[in-house]
Formats: sequence, C-alpha cells, structure tokens
Amino acid sequence: RETFDQLAPQVASLPTGAPQAEAQFLMGSSALELQEFPQAATALEAASKADPNWQQADEVLLAWAQAERMQNKFDGARAHLQELLKRFPKSRLLDRAHYRLGELAYAQEDFDAAAAEYGLVLAGWMAPLAKSAPRWRDRSDREPAAALPRRTAWRDQKGDLDAAGQCHGEWPRLHHRLR
Repeated sequence: RETFDQLAPQVASLPTGAPQAEAQFLMGSSALELQEFPQAATALEAASKADPNWQQADEVLLAWAQAERMQNKFDGARAHLQELLKRFPKSRLLDRAHYRLGELAYAQEDFDAAAAEYGLVLAGWMAPLAKSAPRWRDRSDREPAAALPRRTAWRDQKGDLDAAGQCHGEWPRLHHRLR
C-alpha cells in the first residue's frame, strides 16, 4: 500500500498517451488486487482516458468493469464490458467479457440473459475444438455407417482404444495421452 501511495503523484507527472495509460493501468490493477475498488476504478478510468487505443485498452476495460462490479455499480460494469466487445471484436478477452456479463445478469436475477452470455462463452471455447476434430471418412465400401457407433461403443467398453479409433479413421491427437 505504501508503494501505491508513493507512486500515485509520480504517475500523474508522466506524459499522456501510452506511458500514462500503462502506469494508471498498473495502479488500477494493484488497487483492484488490494480490494480498494474506488481507487481502482479511478485509476482505470484515467488509464482509459490517457490513451483509449493503447495496446492493452481491452484489459483496462475488463479490469474497470470488475472494479465497478465490486462496488455494485452494475450499469457501469456492463457498459465497460459492452464497450470492450464493441471496440475489440478480436480481443483474447471476449470470453471473459461474456462470462462477466453473465455474472452481472445472474446477480440481477436475469437468468435468461445470464444463460445467453454463458452460452457465448461455451461457443467460443467449442469453435476451435470443432475445427480440430477429426473428420469422418466415407466407409460405405466396408460397412454401413450406422454400424460404426455401435462397434466403436462396444470396443470402447472392452478397453480396445486402438480398435475403436480405427473405426473412426485417424485417432485424435490426444490418443497418446490415453495410454
């Protein structure tokens, strides 16, 4: 806490732009960790104003939303998260923003909105998995396609993972971890 108090005046003397945004972000993040939410919100707001297009501006908005949420300022928190989604559609923090929007909706007993936001988190996690999943091969020359799931399930129950994998074609990349 002492370090925080000593740095605050020095941070204000930094040039505006990225240096000011970064320093205020670090101050705000530190205050958030110390659970000093009003101070965190003030510093994170200053970071956002210092350089709205700073390379970590999405992180600023996410942290600022958390500081607002912890003060029960749900509308402010929601606004920061929605701004993050709007301004940074390719951010690596989208799943966290949707999750936090779900938390806000749940806290306000808007369960439909919460479920929708949590669904977006799951969709974000599932999309990369679906792209990397092995493709089914055409096995019409060997056996009816309907027989494949039955044969695979039987072989899986017997513990014959290699045989079960051969029914599906190439075994997923995680096969080696199962041994």
